[in-house]
Amino acid sequence: MSAKNKLVNELDVGRGLVITMDGPTFPRKKFLNIVKLLFSVLDDIDKETSSDGETTVEWSVFAVNKGSLEIGVESSPKVPDIGFERGVEINRIFAYGIESLTKSHEIPKGFTKKSINKVVSLLNQTDPDDVSTIRFSSGSWKFTDLSAVANNVIKFPTEVCSFWGGIEGRLVTLDAEKTIKFGLRSELQLRLIRCLINDEELYKVALNAIRKRVYIYGEIRQSADSQKLNISARDIEILPEIDELPTSSEILARLRG
Repeated sequence: MSAKNKLVNELDVGRGLVITMDGPTFPRKKFLNIVKLLFSVLDDIDKETSSDGETTVEWSVFAVNKGSLEIGVESSPKVPDIGFERGVEINRIFAYGIESLTKSHEIPKGFTKKSINKVVSLLNQTDPDDVSTIRFSSGSWKFTDLSAVANNVIKFPTEVCSFWGGIEGRLVTLDAEKTIKFGLRSELQLRLIRCLINDEELYKVALNAIRKRVYIYGEIRQSADSQKLNISARDIEILPEIDELPTSSEILARLRG
């Protein structure tokens, strides 16, 4: 387990997540935007960390309290075999991500540039005249002021470099309106890597490789923090599943003849 994953797992959060808004007034449009953005960030984390790039849980409001406007949301599994622990995992990733954004501009586990932009939009909803602060809590975890992430999310790093190489992982499909788009889940990187395919024949190969282990060679774009953003594919090789690979004893037996 990586140090980052260990820190995520150590956070004591529950199934529910509470967002608290402080201020003299709560304009209807701003209130609805804040709740919508929160649900959207949680859905992004769910997709980014699920096995197939799809959402695994449904979110709903379970409590609204007076005083400071306090809204509790919790998740329910979309299918019975997922379990309620999945919602706790998403809350834990959200909590760790928000905490880490107070210390670094590096994109946290489970977040993407798109979800970071939504955090910025949440931050932009605060105003001393109405919603002055936004707070979060879950279990024993508390985050007292969203403005603490401002320095690391407003000036988002844009430096990227490109190089040729290969990435091994599992090919998944992404949401698309007209044509299927692809992503690559690598065991070496928590974030999804977008896979760009412009060749028609290679596109057909990719369609047959959905949900399979693959090795993709092409031009890789990587951010300044060493996170691979996308790969423009030039070749795709379908790999055997892990349980189909020969064991070390079988390899030795073959070498001995």
